[in-house]
Amino acid sequence: MTRLSVFLLTTALLIAIAGCSAPKAELYDGPIVGELQSGWDDGDASFDHGIYEELLKAHVDSESGRVRLHR
Repeated sequence: MTRLSVFLLTTALLIAIAGCSAPKAELYDGPIVGELQSGWDDGDASFDHGIYEELLKAHVDSESGRVRLHR
C-alpha cells in the first residue's frame, strides 16, 4: 500500500470512531417531560393506531404490504 492509502484509511477510521462517540441524549425541561418519564417507568403505555386505519386501507395493498401508486 502507498503512504497515501494508509493515510486515507487511517483518517477514515478515526472519523468513524469519532462519529460514534456522540454525547448521551438528555431530556429537556418542559410540561410533557413528567408524563413521558412516567410512561417510560410504567412500561405499559400504548399508542392507538386506529386513526391510521383508513389511510392504510386506501394506500397500502394488504396482501403484498406495498404502497399503491395513485396517478
